[in-house]
Amino acid sequence: MSRQYQYYYTLIRWKNNKKSSEIHVELVITGDKDVEDKPHSGPPHKATTPEVIAKVKKLVSDNLHITTRGLLNLVGISHERVNYILNEELNMKKICAKWVPYKLSEKISKIMLEFQRNFRNSKSGYQNIITDNETWMYFFTVSSKENNKHIVASKVVPESTTVNSRFYVNNVLPEMFNNFMKKRDRHTVRDALLHHNNATPHGAKIVTNYLKDQYVKLALIPLTVQT
Repeated sequence: MSRQYQYYYTLIRWKNNKKSSEIHVELVITGDKDVEDKPHSGPPHKATTPEVIAKVKKLVSDNLHITTRGLLNLVGISHERVNYILNEELNMKKICAKWVPYKLSEKISKIMLEFQRNFRNSKSGYQNIITDNETWMYFFTVSSKENNKHIVASKVVPESTTVNSRFYVNNVLPEMFNNFMKKRDRHTVRDALLHHNNATPHGAKIVTNYLKDQYVKLALIPLTVQT
């Protein structure tokens, strides 16, 4: 039984104050064992026509980041019908979204202020910042990313490989630094600012010593702060 039919089945039980066993007995007596919805009188859903479904599909294909509110405004159907068409007819779900904080906490505000003070008189500005992280991701490039953000290195870790501090030092950081130097036309990563989160491998002593040997500093940016 699909999710939609389960919903109607539960609703009928609640309105008629009947147990599921009572409904089952009635179905057996009448010889009707099919619990799926059957054709009934009344107008069909005008919003779920092939034309409307095709229009929704085209809008989503043209803009993968379109919202359900945007679809209902453009197509002129209800929010419930938009969700039905996306989930049931087109078998779609949202897998890529960008979230931004609408309000900074006092702790993050202070760190951000200190960060801006440190860079106010810097000649290099943001040229020396390297952002690093490990993540599970879809191979999908979001078109709305800022143009000044670039991936200087990406590495697919072999299956069943543990990303510990030693792997981080021996495999991830050297390749990332080499790509950074090529992109910036530099011969060293000295005075570069590494921006990574507080994952366990990142804070290990072997990583700290490696960064110290390379004269790489850590950038204290609010994205690494947990509140």
